[in-house]
Amino acid sequence: MEIKPENKFCQIIFDRKNYSLSIISANNGLRSYGSNTKFLVPMREFLSCGSIWRELNLCTIFWESLPYNRVRDNSEIQKTKIAYIIAFASDLAPICKRWANDCLEKTINYKELNDSVYFEIEVFNENLKEKIMNAIQSYNLNYSVNNNIHTVY
Repeated sequence: MEIKPENKFCQIIFDRKNYSLSIISANNGLRSYGSNTKFLVPMREFLSCGSIWRELNLCTIFWESLPYNRVRDNSEIQKTKIAYIIAFASDLAPICKRWANDCLEKTINYKELNDSVYFEIEVFNENLKEKIMNAIQSYNLNYSVNNNIHTVY
């Protein structure tokens, strides 16, 4: 089944006081809602960057040690992160949610995606903007800025 361009946008979290988190196709899903700062973070980098998760108040328990010396393998950690992120997405747009989940699954399995897919963080709180920039820099990720859009690469 071919996913239409308008379905290549999956809203994950919307907190009007702080930020909005979405999964988008840069080719088809990028929207402009005003002058707010946006960060486009590739899926793989977002999933591995615990400092961004921390600044967004997402649970980072995936990196903590388990009791009784139980060890999680990387695959289990990645699948748990995907399940956690997708659980926030509304069921009102099942096609979008299925597309986003498929992109996440392909990303952790190192399969090629048809589009450039990103986590888009739209920041409504200026204090959070600086914190996210610091989080990105703490992982030594590079980014470019164009029209108030910070694209990580």
